[in-house]
Amino acid sequence: MAQSSLYAGEKGGARIMKIGRIGFDEVVGGGDLGSHVFTGTLRSERVAPAGVGALINFRRVAVHIMAYNDYEFTVKVWIDDGRTTRADGTTQTVTVSKTGGSELVEVTEEIEIEGTGSHIQIEITADSNDLKGIFLIESIKAKGRVIRLASGRSGVA
Repeated sequence: MAQSSLYAGEKGGARIMKIGRIGFDEVVGGGDLGSHVFTGTLRSERVAPAGVGALINFRRVAVHIMAYNDYEFTVKVWIDDGRTTRADGTTQTVTVSKTGGSELVEVTEEIEIEGTGSHIQIEITADSNDLKGIFLIESIKAKGRVIRLASGRSGVA
């Protein structure tokens, strides 16, 4: 049976941690269907780049990747806990792919979004059969324009 693992690097140090198996085989009646395809999902915490209560016009999400060979993954974005939508009102799921490469490259994939709010959350999903070599997500950044800063509170005793 195929095994897939997720590795995460420590931001402030040099440790690499093995998270464990990604996804599960589909099992019916205790038997393996033989697909051996695992799904890995990375979902960020809710991040408020300008502080809680600020108002930001989010325009893009930039995913910086180090990859060797082909890859394909999907991106979903939530702004203030609501999924981003396309012009026709349907929820937005963006598929990003690269084919035809046989060298290690660093690339930034930018996903256009449109939404206004205080915080953002991003989900990246990839199936193991859509990653043909090395695939490392190095950083995810939300880009936009601050409309209103968070209001600070001053306490008086």
